[in-house]
Amino acid sequence: MANDKAPGKSGVTTDMLKNLPPTAFQLYVELIQEYWKNQDVDYDRWHMTILSNIYKGKGDPQDPNNH
Repeated sequence: MANDKAPGKSGVTTDMLKNLPPTAFQLYVELIQEYWKNQDVDYDRWHMTILSNIYKGKGDPQDPNNH
């Protein structure tokens, strides 16, 4: 996992996960694995993502090429 990346919708960053104590990280992994194993999982929601355009801060903000 790359460092210093923006968090997702959950607000959890990769740096947060990397800095968990080993027991907490293991619990997190087991929680995700249990979610995947569960037959009642709504996979459409699990794979949902939200995309946002971010202005680069230079050029015309109305030009999509500057995002």
